[in-house]
Formats: sequence, structure tokens, C-alpha cells
Amino acid sequence: MDDPDDPDDPDRAARALHVLHIAHTHDGDRLLALDDATGMRADPAVVPRLRQRPAAPTPYNGPGRAKRTEGPAPGVRALFGKPPQHPGPRSPVSFPHHTAWQGHGLRRPPWSTMTPGRWPHIVPTPLRNHLITRSRNPADLLNAATRLFGGSITTSPLDEPCGGDHELRGVAAPDFAVGYFASPLDVRVASTEGRDRAYFVNIGVSGAISASCGGLRATLDEATAGVANPGDTQELRPLRSQRTRFLGLRIAAALVDREFAALTGHPPVSAVRFDFALDLAEAKGRAVRLLVGSLLEQLDSGDPLFQREELRRSQVRCLVTALLLAQPHSHTGELHGGPQPGYPRSLRAALAFIEANLAEHIGLGDIADAAGCSPRTLGSAFRDRLGLSPMSYVRNLRLDRIREDILASDDPVGTIAYRWGVSHLGRFAGEYRDRFAELPSHTAIRR
Repeated sequence: MDDPDDPDDPDRAARALHVLHIAHTHDGDRLLALDDATGMRADPAVVPRLRQRPAAPTPYNGPGRAKRTEGPAPGVRALFGKPPQHPGPRSPVSFPHHTAWQGHGLRRPPWSTMTPGRWPHIVPTPLRNHLITRSRNPADLLNAATRLFGGSITTSPLDEPCGGDHELRGVAAPDFAVGYFASPLDVRVASTEGRDRAYFVNIGVSGAISASCGGLRATLDEATAGVANPGDTQELRPLRSQRTRFLGLRIAAALVDREFAALTGHPPVSAVRFDFALDLAEAKGRAVRLLVGSLLEQLDSGDPLFQREELRRSQVRCLVTALLLAQPHSHTGELHGGPQPGYPRSLRAALAFIEANLAEHIGLGDIADAAGCSPRTLGSAFRDRLGLSPMSYVRNLRLDRIREDILASDDPVGTIAYRWGVSHLGRFAGEYRDRFAELPSHTAIRR
């Protein structure tokens, strides 16, 4: 019986390669390992070791080391003529370039890559089960990206379209979309204003992108992401000398506003505008990258539990909250204990009354009476501090609660709407669509 702790056992060596995410084949006493990202190839052999009783110890004959007379010790040896070494910057080992996996019957590991001059490191292959297009025609990529993200995505006028393969994988939901781009194409991305306002976050997976947004410039890679605000136009130019791969995320502005309100207790007075360059190497940025990786892992999971809308929505909300706390923006002071105007007593009383009576039929006069001021004074306080009128605040808060109930229960949409004080379903449907870019019936389909 084979000893599971025997380092020369070929099965043990194969298991070690599997743990390291290195593709390999195992045929008897022969192993073949290859990494197509770098062309590195290792072709080791395992020499079986005879099991026999331990020999008597060699008598001690003074200083020095006894020589082996039976040749080198059995075990794993390289067939290249030299022992395998770590391919670091000082390593003299030369590996033949080889990128053909199919010819050797190898199964490519989905999560591994090796970079010359570095130890092997793990890099995800995102959205591997969500291919949208793979084509040599740039128009196919642009059309698919526009359908996935919305807005306007065109070739950049700064350069001519280039040849090569263009691949896009992605997943879309009402509040967000995420896509993996593998293309050398230079693109211009313009996000829209109005009802479909959205933020874009671009994160490098490999290679680098020369990016500009307004008068700001940054090189986007694994350590630096870019955040574009609603209405911004980006120029994204992958560096041709590298195999650039990157992730693009679209986050609805309404979702950012809701998470901001959850953190502060009130919606932003004006639109949140993020700084462009996001440092993923520092602690807060690493948290954002970790949550993005977790979201991708969830999307790629075959487990039905991770495909539920509730879990996906919760994951995206965590990501947006982390972005609000990690990346400087126009309202950062309100989230980090900085100076912020205190609400007057009348406004605090109005907000408390609305929260307690949201399911009732309340009007501006009811709110003003509870606040102890005139409707005109109340309206000025809401517009100055919250950026909207009292009844707009009531409508938005009521719509948010209705949406949460639609996704969390099996009750009919009309029943839920009436429960929250809605009296006109047709008007409600239009207001719901304006706020969430979909009808309430479409939301109900996803529960």
C-alpha cells in the first residue's frame, strides 16, 4: 500500500500540483504541467522508490560526509537536464514557450496564472459562465456593451479601431451591471443624466488602461480603479503592449442615493460626485476590491442559493456602502463625522411624523401641523437641507418601502401598494418606473 506521506509518491505530487492550481496530467509515473499565460512548462517524472528495511547506519569515520555510492537519491527529477527552479529574476532556467493546451490533454485551471519574475499568484477568471460575445468585429463588442451598460459606448475618436479578438462577459440587473472586457479596442463611454443616471467603476484584471475623465487622467490596473460620475465621459485606451483585461461596473445613481440615506438618515442634498482615481492598494480600497471579487464569485457559483435576488442585492448594497466610505466624494464629510448642518427642530419633527405615518394618507398640511410651522416654512427647510419638497420625500420613501416588500413577499403588487397608502395604482406605476427604471410587475417577477 502506498504511504500517503511519501513525498516521492506520484499521486501525492499530482495532488500538490492541484492544490497550487497548476494544470497537469497524470499518467502512471509521469506528470506534465504547463501554464499558458507565460508558456512555462514543467515535465517531471517520479522514480518509484523500493520499500525495504532501513540499512544499518554508516559508521562514523571522523569529520566529513559519507558519499553515496548508489547514485542520486530517488525522487522527483526534471527531464530538461537541470532541476526545476523558481523562475525568479535571478533564475537561469529557460522554459520553452508553449501555449497549446489541447495537444497535451490538459485541463486548464480557471483561477491560476504565473508571471515571469514572480511567484505564482492567483488571479480570477471572472464571469466565465456568462459569455455575451466573442468576435473579431469591434461593432459586436460595442453593441453588446451598450445593451449591458446603457449610455453611449463608441470607439474613441483618438485612435483608429484595431484588430484582434473582442470578448465581453457580463451580468445585468435593474440597479447594476458588471462586465469583463478582453479587447484592445479604445472606447469612449458616456453615462446618461436623468432617470437612468449611473456611476461607472473600472478595475484592471491584467495589463493597464490609460484613462481620462474630464481633465483627470489615471492609469488603471490591478492597483488603481477609476470611478466616473453620472454625466461624465471617459476615454479608455488599453495599452497595446500588454494583454489588458478589465472589469466594468455600472451602479444606478438611485442605489447610491439609497445607501447614502441609510448611512446618514437623509438623502444627499445634491448628487454624490466621487473622485476619479480609486487606490486599491490601501486598506479601504482593498476592501472594495475584496467585495467585487466576492460578488463575481457569487455570480459564477452554480449554487442556486447564490443566484437568489435577495443575496445578490445584499452583496451589491455592501459594495456601494464600501465605495461611499472608501472613496472621497462631495459628501464625504457627512459620513466621517465632519462638519454638517444640524436639522432644525421643525424638520426633525416632520421626518419623525412621516416615518410614523408613512402608510397613512398624509398631506403637506398634516406634516406642517406636526412640525409646528407653516407649509411654506416647511417646504423651504426640506429644499434647503434635503434638496426636495416634503411630498417628494414622502413619495420616494414610500416607493422604497413598497419595492422592499415586493421583493420580500409573495403578496400581489396592488395589495402591497394599498398597504403603504397608495390610492391610484396607475399613477403609482408611473412614479415607480421613474424611480427604479422598471415597472412594479417586473420587480415582482424576480422574487
